[in-house]
Amino acid sequence: GILNQLIFMEKLTGDMVLVNPNLSVDPANRQGDIGMITHSDVKNDEFQVGFGNQSIGHYSSDALLVMKPAPELHRDILVKGKDLGKEDLKTVWRAHLFQEMGSMTDLTSALDLLRTNNVTLKFGTMSLQDKLAISVKQEQDMGRETSIGR
Repeated sequence: GILNQLIFMEKLTGDMVLVNPNLSVDPANRQGDIGMITHSDVKNDEFQVGFGNQSIGHYSSDALLVMKPAPELHRDILVKGKDLGKEDLKTVWRAHLFQEMGSMTDLTSALDLLRTNNVTLKFGTMSLQDKLAISVKQEQDMGRETSIGR
């Protein structure tokens, strides 16, 4: 319910994101830059991203990229990694190792590696919009399980 939404929005604050380098229009002109979500309004699809030097951009969830969840990325590397070139696979694997370490610096390094090119970017990231949709679906699925269990 509403409490879970509030908790989830709170969780987004502080997340490292990458402004999609392929955005055609960005008033803040931060395409390809890594920043941190400083405020999120999921209901209105508005996210404020800070870039360190007092610079702030406002984005919708489809303009921001986040790393795929670690278990999913790990599985993709094992299953689909052979489709990548050797250098791209190394880049994605190193990004995943940084992700596993988990500090802000490590996550920034991971996103920095993934933005090397469009292949690694597409392989290792997903839009924040997709991440939110997955989270909502998981929450609904969990809700169904608990109602069935009664």
